[in-house]
Amino acid sequence: MVPGKLRALISDDHGRPHPQLLGLEKYLLRDEGNAEAVLSWIRRSPMSRVVHDMAVETTPISLQAVAELPATGATGYLAALLIESGAVPTQNFDRIRLEVWEQEFIATIPDSGTRILLHRYAAWIINPRFADPPHSSAADDNSRLSASKTHLKAVAQFLEIPQTQGWNLGTMPQRLFDDYVAAHGRTGKDLTPFIRWARSQHLTQLRSEYPQSGPGGSVVSENQRWDWVADLLSTDELKLAWRVGGLLVLLYGATLTRLVSLRHEAVDWEENTTRITLGTDPIELPVPVGLLVRQLLATGPIPSGNESPWLFPGARPVATSPPPPCPHHWPSEASTSGTADALP
Repeated sequence: MVPGKLRALISDDHGRPHPQLLGLEKYLLRDEGNAEAVLSWIRRSPMSRVVHDMAVETTPISLQAVAELPATGATGYLAALLIESGAVPTQNFDRIRLEVWEQEFIATIPDSGTRILLHRYAAWIINPRFADPPHSSAADDNSRLSASKTHLKAVAQFLEIPQTQGWNLGTMPQRLFDDYVAAHGRTGKDLTPFIRWARSQHLTQLRSEYPQSGPGGSVVSENQRWDWVADLLSTDELKLAWRVGGLLVLLYGATLTRLVSLRHEAVDWEENTTRITLGTDPIELPVPVGLLVRQLLATGPIPSGNESPWLFPGARPVATSPPPPCPHHWPSEASTSGTADALP
């Protein structure tokens, strides 16, 4: 029963099997003990209809054609069958799916210049991440596929900002980018690869000193991170310098090496507004954080002569780092994210 139904599946309306699908037939019949599963797949899976469409040549026999179908586990399974049976050349199916998705997504962007820029960035930076040895879809690729889509969406969202405010990527001021990162947390910091690529192409003068989030960092929930922020804002049990340093790490992703190199002149204020320069341009701090920074300046030594000009003074500044606000966990530089405007 199974051989007959399978032969009909890969044949045209005149009963002639498609030569490119004979390998698929042989692959599915290789194990007699698997006959019931194959029969069930032929009867129930919508992908079996796709195979017949390939046999009658209304659908190309290619991974591209499968990738253009709605993405489900069934499409991934069909792609794996075609690859493993030798019906199509072995390629990274997730890369093909990504390229198909990119075409559809970028086509929705109204601005032609942004569309061209996103196509270039995807082709040069995002898609080559799938340049490892060709294979059918696997869990690690599925994760990369999802992350790549999210990243390109974030870049597209960011590129809308300068346009709405009368700037472009080449004229956008650093302070506007820093404010955007502060307001968008992890999503903002994950723009780092795009900003570095844009600089290498002489498209912008922006700098991103924010560490990109990655799988190597410890996982910290948003609730946990904001609990730490609340603790650092209110506790009297930690030194003021530790509290300020911790807040700058949690809210802005500042690296510890950057913190210990901050001088007094990195901070300026007027009335209720306090700013700190972590990168190129100053960032306006939320009022509670700004008050703590002012306290730190007021209680620390005033630099003169041989006295320290550092915001976080110490015998060896490179070794200075704030202790964790809780005894067991401290978010890595790669895991911190959030918006400074949402302070409790």
